[in-house]
Amino acid sequence: MIQQYKGLPRPIYLLSLARMITAMGMFIYPFLSLLLNTRLGYNEFQIGQVMLYIAVANIIGTLLAGKLADRFGRKKIYLYALIGCVASLFFGGFVCEKFLIVPVVVLVYFFVSMTMPVLAAMITDLSDENNRRECFSLLYLSTNIGFSMGPLIAGMLFYNYTSWIFWGQGISCMVTALIVFFTINDTMPDSSLNITKEENLEDNRKDIDLKDRKREDAEKSLFLLLLERPVLLCFIFCLAVLTFCYIEVDFILPLQVKDIFGIEAGAKYFGIMSACNGFVVVIASPILVLMTKKKEPLFNMFIAALLYAVGFGFYAITRSLLLYMVFVAIWTSGEILISTCSGEYIASHSPESHRARFQSLYEFARGVGKAFGPLVFGLFLLKHSMAAAWILIAWICVLTGIVLFILFRIEQTMKHNYNNIKDIA
Repeated sequence: MIQQYKGLPRPIYLLSLARMITAMGMFIYPFLSLLLNTRLGYNEFQIGQVMLYIAVANIIGTLLAGKLADRFGRKKIYLYALIGCVASLFFGGFVCEKFLIVPVVVLVYFFVSMTMPVLAAMITDLSDENNRRECFSLLYLSTNIGFSMGPLIAGMLFYNYTSWIFWGQGISCMVTALIVFFTINDTMPDSSLNITKEENLEDNRKDIDLKDRKREDAEKSLFLLLLERPVLLCFIFCLAVLTFCYIEVDFILPLQVKDIFGIEAGAKYFGIMSACNGFVVVIASPILVLMTKKKEPLFNMFIAALLYAVGFGFYAITRSLLLYMVFVAIWTSGEILISTCSGEYIASHSPESHRARFQSLYEFARGVGKAFGPLVFGLFLLKHSMAAAWILIAWICVLTGIVLFILFRIEQTMKHNYNNIKDIA
């Protein structure tokens, strides 16, 4: 399990370390529902509206960063986004109990969203098809080592030291920016070298003019390239739906725990659950990556959707803190498979000229899910119980899993037909 992470490019380890430090300071979003509910008096629908604004900012930031990173370079855009995070967070600490905090939080997550596709593009640049899943897995593992500690600390700070939730996240972003500035070189691929390498394969692939194809792809928009990849387009839709369900962990779950255990205890217990999520990721990620690395990403995503259905569905019937932890382990296993396979799958379908923009599709899908999930279920909870919401979420995950399995079979058939044509030629 450990050996699979040896021998990766040195910048991969440094980027993973930087990401771990950033994640360690991600204090705000897991406690946003509680902050808006207990400090500003927002109801579930109003909280859903705020989360919608944040998700729209995420979508805009993600798509903007992908385009800028492909044009001006990865490192520069990444650092600018981190500087924006730091400035917004330090200001947010002073207004965290006033209504002004809402636009500040939206701005914070606009900048946070800008970092994600750029970081994923850097991982894609530095990896190849032989080690890409391990690279994305290590990044995800490092992220969740940070997440396992961050919410636990934030849960202790939330009730009496709310400002430090913002200032702590600002400090972590500042440390990350310093690490990247001093230790990471830009990773923009040298297209001319890559064309030369690929041209050496042209004798064995006479039906494809790789150089012309790359030039044509570089001139196309992201939208047109995505339309040429219908399975990927459906995959992005499924990823958005799964995020639509997953985001209720940050929306419904903290409110449910507060109702059961009270405000102060609920904040601490939710922090413990978030820490448990990170702990399971740290322990289970190497195991699951090793067990599933020979499986196709779409098949792993199908399994992940079923794990989501089981983990989320049982929140409808339990009030036991111990069982809450058990179900965290179940849906976290699905989260691991989605997070480690999505980036790899998108990278395998990305033209070199659009790597950052294609990686922005991951955050775009997540942004869409985050936008509509809290809003829809905020309206749903006005007339229905939280138990009914979890049951509905479980069924949505099951249906999405079925769609992912169909996509898996379609892609397997396409690969089989392509190999047959290749053998005949």
